[in-house]
Amino acid sequence: MKSMKAFVFRWRGAIIAPLTLVLLILARPTLESFLAGIVLTLVGESLRLWALGYTGKPTRSQELVAPELITAGPYSVVRNPLYLGNVLNAMGVTVAAMGGYGPRDGLLLFLGAVLSLATVYGACISVEEEFLSARFGAEYEDYRSRVPTLVPRRLRLSPGNGAFLFPSWRFEFSTFGWLVLVWSFLAMRLQ
Repeated sequence: MKSMKAFVFRWRGAIIAPLTLVLLILARPTLESFLAGIVLTLVGESLRLWALGYTGKPTRSQELVAPELITAGPYSVVRNPLYLGNVLNAMGVTVAAMGGYGPRDGLLLFLGAVLSLATVYGACISVEEEFLSARFGAEYEDYRSRVPTLVPRRLRLSPGNGAFLFPSWRFEFSTFGWLVLVWSFLAMRLQ
């Protein structure tokens, strides 16, 4: 099981890409679903940018590295704000894609996306938490006991370790490129 989770962590982008392609092939966006999806994606990408400002390094690495435990900014609200941003981005695309479907088929598409995201990001979070626990010990376990994984208990920021740095945003250009391609494709499929 541990090796499967490590495989999913290492190849998470390569796993999500074909799932996104299937979703785009099946997409039947309406104007309403498209706009609702854009809002979710804007929230998700804003959260990713905020979180990236605190990492100070690329986050798409296949290797686990953590010179320090970041607990400030969005990391004071949830332990995995980048993954939460990814989930919101993906759910934005899903909401846009399912607009032209009836309730049953739309629900099936939505549940398929949720199950796929839960499987991939659940494995990634598990691998990262094992690493952080081994690397930071009691400091991480204390943080883990206070801050939820993905769903915020509160939206109030707490002081923590780490500082926001705008240069970290340069690592997000590939995501911007993919988002432009995905949303352009969805716009062409508007019904």
